[in-house]
Amino acid sequence: MVYNPGEANSVVLTNLAVAAAKDLGVTIVKAVADTSANVPVAAQSLIGRVDAIYVTTDNTVVSAIASVVGAAEEGGIPFLVADPTSIGSGVTLATGFDYYQHGLLTGSVVQQVLKGKKPDQIPVTYQNKTLVVLDLDAAAKIGLTFPQSVIDKASKIFYGGVLWKRAK
Repeated sequence: MVYNPGEANSVVLTNLAVAAAKDLGVTIVKAVADTSANVPVAAQSLIGRVDAIYVTTDNTVVSAIASVVGAAEEGGIPFLVADPTSIGSGVTLATGFDYYQHGLLTGSVVQQVLKGKKPDQIPVTYQNKTLVVLDLDAAAKIGLTFPQSVIDKASKIFYGGVLWKRAK
């Protein structure tokens, strides 16, 4: 896992990932990248030591995502991220919230305020669905084939250079 301990969001999400991994019997190996210039070295340091690389919504690491993709491809391991918009850049799998849907939820709140409703009278809303997005092109580069059960759960699939959205 490559992360920047100087980003509060990254620290929180990294700690959550470590706790979840422990419950699953998985060990997380952390590599620190406090600047985008340090991301390539951090990513490369994981090769040969891990079975996959995972990155949360860490701004520093995402700004140098190509170097993590390169390290993962060189090591022949999957690269997993918590930002579905990163699909198509070479990451293997992404999970997370749909930013477009989040914008619609926010727009609904704004609309209510503009119609005169007081903000403290508007309930907090959350997305209740997590996207699972697969990049079959990136998976093929490292010789990975997703099981059909994983493909069946995918919200979107990147294949042949095109992002395909599952019909509802």
